[in-house]
Amino acid sequence: MNILRSDFGLIFWTHLTIVIASYLSPFLFGWKIIASYITFFFIQIFTIKGCILSKWQFKDQKIKNFHLHYLNKLGIKINPNKVKKYSWIIPLLILSLALIWQLLLNQKPLII
Repeated sequence: MNILRSDFGLIFWTHLTIVIASYLSPFLFGWKIIASYITFFFIQIFTIKGCILSKWQFKDQKIKNFHLHYLNKLGIKINPNKVKKYSWIIPLLILSLALIWQLLLNQKPLII
């Protein structure tokens, strides 16, 4: 059993931490940091055709998406094409929320 790449190994926990931090990022990090992170995310999607952690975690499997894999394990069946679409929409929604929260509502991020 590979402790790094098992279903709940080190890569899973690293990936889950990054995903949760991403969803909470409008309240945790400044919008400029979020914009930089999203830019890196899109560059990674364009250059290697997916997420580095997903490729590493699911190296020998047909599965290519963290969300899709674990939602399926929970019994939630989702069309893979919808997941791809949301991979583009969600980061833009997160950035939009950060801009509204921090610039329009003048709220400070909790961390940076």
